Amino acid sequence: MTRNTPEPPGSHSMPQATDGDITTDRVLAALRSVVDYLVKPEAADYIEQDDDGRQHHILHDLAVLSRFGDAVEQGRVSVSAAPRRPGEDATRTSVV
Repeated sequence: MTRNTPEPPGSHSMPQATDGDITTDRVLAALRSVVDYLVKPEAADYIEQDDDGRQHHILHDLAVLSRFGDAVEQGRVSVSAAPRRPGEDATRTSVV
């Protein structure tokens, strides 16, 4: 659901993805980009945490996202929510 809330003056809106951007390959590239961007600062923060802070740190989730991307790219997991390329049928479902 999209909210029609006006933006504060001087704010910048997020670019809108088009249907052509919502392919498995594009989503994987975006996932890699976000993980790569966050890993270094979050790893530095992780090192500074005590045991409890490390146990619940976002770095664990970044590792899961990275491994998921690897599994999809290696064909060990098939993602069916989006087609791999624009115009491709998105009805495939399988987990290897």
